[in-house]
Amino acid sequence: MGILIYSVYALVMITLIVLRGISILPRYNQLLSPPLFSTPSSTSATKHPSKAIRILIVLGSGGHTAEMLSMLNHPAFQTTHYSHRSYIVSSGDDFSAIKAREFEESLRAKATKATKATSNENDEKSAADHHRDQTYGSFDIHEVPRARKIHQPLLLTSFSCLRCLVACIRYLCSTPSPSPSSSNKSSPSLRTTLPALILTNGPATGLIVLLASLILRFVGYPGSRRGLRSVYVESWARVSKMSLSGQIVAKVGLVDRLLVQWEGLGKWGEWRGQLVR
Repeated sequence: MGILIYSVYALVMITLIVLRGISILPRYNQLLSPPLFSTPSSTSATKHPSKAIRILIVLGSGGHTAEMLSMLNHPAFQTTHYSHRSYIVSSGDDFSAIKAREFEESLRAKATKATKATSNENDEKSAADHHRDQTYGSFDIHEVPRARKIHQPLLLTSFSCLRCLVACIRYLCSTPSPSPSSSNKSSPSLRTTLPALILTNGPATGLIVLLASLILRFVGYPGSRRGLRSVYVESWARVSKMSLSGQIVAKVGLVDRLLVQWEGLGKWGEWRGQLVR
């Protein structure tokens, strides 16, 4: 009799855990849509000017980084509507960190140019700088352990992925410190640590970040129900066949939106045309 009771209890617990796991998957939880191709971030920023809205951008090495930074110039992603941009790079990936800083410098230059074009001659310099800083926002670049090294044995990959996962969870739950080159007194403060949107395009680290966000949803971390929206963009180089990362994301339903850049892959996700500019 005791064994039967314990068996029923274990079955009920397993069922609840499975149902909870299914409920937090974006595929089965369409309560909110991510802020891509809409303007909730800008609307929220207007209503709450002192509250920073954070986007998390996952950069891979080489081609993934180049594509991601190119896509961020696309109007669909509304990069400047987020008052804080967080970049995740893998350890040893100096190229991605440098390119992210160059991209941020270009955003700051655009904000400065726009401020000069719209400000009156009688405007004080401090007021113009304040407007520029509000338009530009801030950013930070965070390094996490590499999910998998080149030619790393499969047995050791699980340990490196676990290290990366722990680091990603800790980073998601922390309040990022703006880069010294982007810090300014007039930028809105980060009242919430969780990103409003996670954007990735295929590197292994991106899958780990998505898994970390789902774990936070699973345990009911404060703000995870309305934050941590996710968008996966398949690589522009994938014309007729999805990448392994893309197939995992699509079949498991790890993200709120999956975008493809070629019409032939439309069965896997939403085709919005080529997003690389």
